[in-house]
Amino acid sequence: MLTQKEKDELIRMTREFDEKYSTPIGRLKHRPQDPEQDLYMILSTLFANDGYMLDLVMSERHSNVDYLAMRRGSHELIGVEVKADARKAEDGIQQLIRAAEDHNFEKAILISLSGFSPMSTLQARNQQPINIQLLDINGIKTWVSKIEIEQDINKLNIEQILKLSCQRFAEEIVKNPGELMSLEWRDIERLIAELFEGLSFKVTLTPSSNDGGKDIILECNNKGTDESYIVEIKHWRSKQRVGATSIREFLSVICREKRKSGLFLSTYGFADNAFEGLTEIDRQMIRFGDELKILNMCKSYLKVKSGIWTPMDSLENLITDGTL
Repeated sequence: MLTQKEKDELIRMTREFDEKYSTPIGRLKHRPQDPEQDLYMILSTLFANDGYMLDLVMSERHSNVDYLAMRRGSHELIGVEVKADARKAEDGIQQLIRAAEDHNFEKAILISLSGFSPMSTLQARNQQPINIQLLDINGIKTWVSKIEIEQDINKLNIEQILKLSCQRFAEEIVKNPGELMSLEWRDIERLIAELFEGLSFKVTLTPSSNDGGKDIILECNNKGTDESYIVEIKHWRSKQRVGATSIREFLSVICREKRKSGLFLSTYGFADNAFEGLTEIDRQMIRFGDELKILNMCKSYLKVKSGIWTPMDSLENLITDGTL
């Protein structure tokens, strides 16, 4: 986490980079290698804030990328390529695909100083399972703006302290997934609410009692249509698995309230007969997740919070990914 002074310096460097390279005339005033060198200081700070070391690539072995980012304490690699011209972005995507396949990158980032064509955006979306992130100068500025600064907890209000606590919960769960079971049920509800809010949903955490059969209400806009989902969470200290009765009750709430669908999360999983009697239509209205779903949500949340990753799928896919 950066200090306010460090973030201010990063903002200054990003603004100067924007002024130098955001226009065709500005780019023509500089050598082809200048953007890569000037961008290095910005990117190295951004990646370091998320636990990566960034290096300019000098060897032929990784000649398909300009930078390599390696996560400290692991072998996770991110390849980064910079293009000055949007017309070269499509070639850059193919270049990154080859590099990702050759070197097993966790993800690949293509930075274009002049933006991307619709074809490039579509091409990047369709390169599953390779994760390609497209960034222009505005995207870099957004990444910088998302960086959180060190805060004096004595100056925070209760709501801010709870949000900060949930972020720390997510960090600890990613480091040690077993820590999830150390949380009390209300802490897990707050954590899940914070995860969805960080992933761009409008979130309502229902009261701890008389919640109407749901713990969280999610709202989002999908291609101009307002959609609403509900989440039910079971975290029983008895380690009991959820059975068919609880699922039927939740399905009734989804139908009664006319929600798009619902997500049922159980930290200890589901009983063998939990899904008996569910029709194909029922299965389209309700999805199921366990501790692994929560772990993956924590990982996605932290990547988005750092600015290193932006979900390219629809928000609905963020609900359904990794569910039964």
